[in-house]
Amino acid sequence: MANRVVGVYDSKKKLLENVEELKAKGIDASDISIVAKDEDTANFYGEQTGAQTMADTYDADQDEGFLRRSKRPFKQKVRLKQVTQGP
Repeated sequence: MANRVVGVYDSKKKLLENVEELKAKGIDASDISIVAKDEDTANFYGEQTGAQTMADTYDADQDEGFLRRSKRPFKQKVRLKQVTQGP
């Protein structure tokens, strides 16, 4: 069974140091994954470490959430056309 370790870093230096420590302990770079805030940062870490990288593309400002999405069909305005019947 594989072990999973998750770390959150507020500096590039600390992340790079910890990746190097893992590699020095025998962890293969291909077994290390890094999630970065954007594509450029992900590419930088990939080039520096040889680890697998991906960018976090989630935009909380664009996410209206499940509840709002489920209410949307009920909030649409519907125009009713008045039909009159002849005399």
